[in-house]
Amino acid sequence: MDDGARMTPILRSILIWGGLGVGVVSFLVLLAARAKATPSPLPEARVEGATVRSLDVRRRTTWIAVVVTVVGFALAWWSYQHDLRMLYVRDGGGDRYVEQEMVSSLPALEGVRWEGSTERSDVVVVNLSSGPVRVESVQYGNLFGLGSEPHVIPPNTMSGFYKIDHIGPGDRPPHEVTVQKVGNLAYEFRYWLTWGAE
Repeated sequence: MDDGARMTPILRSILIWGGLGVGVVSFLVLLAARAKATPSPLPEARVEGATVRSLDVRRRTTWIAVVVTVVGFALAWWSYQHDLRMLYVRDGGGDRYVEQEMVSSLPALEGVRWEGSTERSDVVVVNLSSGPVRVESVQYGNLFGLGSEPHVIPPNTMSGFYKIDHIGPGDRPPHEVTVQKVGNLAYEFRYWLTWGAE
């Protein structure tokens, strides 16, 4: 899986907050432009006997602000709606690979059953390959006793997860990471979607 695909959740956050930020700033610019607007028209200029009306820069700025405001809020709303990360594991090229997309709701997939909790998940793994895949949780820090067995997903089955940090046998979680301290504890979990020999 390439880095760009794994960046999709981060890109979604950038689009949401960036869109909101652009929309708010543009809206404030629009309000400021309207507050400074004057009812009197700009003077005309004569160039070589022809009458040329001066360019109303303020009016053009206002329209640009309107367009940017609408686009910014629309982008944020679209990104917010597409909040479910789908990971499809398929056979191909003598191995398995993963395709990814962001959707607003869980799609209906013929012949694929749901396994596990029915609670809302941020990531759904759909195993469309010929063999089982698994999601392993890797614990870092000083929080002990919360480890779990790998979650095995048989063919034609999908399961939901809070997050998936690493994808594929070649994207193994690192041996060490920097963890955030919560009270007297410092820990982090990484989730790894993989297949093949353990």
